[in-house]
Amino acid sequence: MSTHIMLIEDNVEFADVLERRWLREDPTIMVSRAQTLAEGLLMLGLTRDFDGIVVDLNLPDSSGLHTFESIHAAAIGLPIVGCTADVVMAESLTEEGVQVVAKDGTGFRPGAILRALKQPSLRDSCERAIAALEFEHAARERVFDLFNRFIPNAST
Repeated sequence: MSTHIMLIEDNVEFADVLERRWLREDPTIMVSRAQTLAEGLLMLGLTRDFDGIVVDLNLPDSSGLHTFESIHAAAIGLPIVGCTADVVMAESLTEEGVQVVAKDGTGFRPGAILRALKQPSLRDSCERAIAALEFEHAARERVFDLFNRFIPNAST
């Protein structure tokens, strides 16, 4: 089974390098490309057939946390990895729980992006934990309501 990645990157040469290296690592990978946030969101609107999204966090029509949050809102449940050459932005977004891979040329490896797609981000882990706690809380509330309905004087 192949892995289908959406790559949102405005630098065509960099996108070509990523795609070639990914295909060398795994010839079954399929890459769909967009060069702007708007194109990426349109692609997500047309199909949800992606296993992960790699997004440049500094695009012509969006940058930084806004780029990530826009993609995240449209692609709930999909792993997303942000890429940036801006070290300050990378550090800031990492503090926000965004999974970021720096593309500054020092030790950057396209394989690191593939590995990052397979690892849940801190933000995703927190969202799953919150959802589990909310579910547990709602279940306890239902049990408490049923208890009070069938044994009305028990809580007094």
